[in-house]
Amino acid sequence: MAAHPGSSVVPPTGEQTLPLAHLLGQLSRELDSLARIADDVQNLTATLTVGGYLTAEETRRLQQLDLLTQTLDDLTKATGQLVAGAPDCCIDGHALALTITLSDLRARLTGKGDGESHDDGVGTVAMF
Repeated sequence: MAAHPGSSVVPPTGEQTLPLAHLLGQLSRELDSLARIADDVQNLTATLTVGGYLTAEETRRLQQLDLLTQTLDDLTKATGQLVAGAPDCCIDGHALALTITLSDLRARLTGKGDGESHDDGVGTVAMF
């Protein structure tokens, strides 16, 4: 398979290449993890707003959490389906790594980590 100019799809020859099917599988797992986090935030928000008065705008904004969760769930399923039909090719793992700023995510997607998130869910809350 020849790479197109400007494309990160390359023949599987070097150490810095990643099988597309593996990458899509990892993306599916990452999206699933984010969907679970979004669902938890949605449930927490519902708990925190019980009995409180919300304006129509606040309600609309809170409903966006449900849209976020459903979208992440659908993207998880879609990328999972793509794994089965992924062509036997690789992408440039180095180029991919350069686009991802979160080091744990970069390690999981490029195969440089153990594939598990090390976020134990405990930490400080940052208010923006």
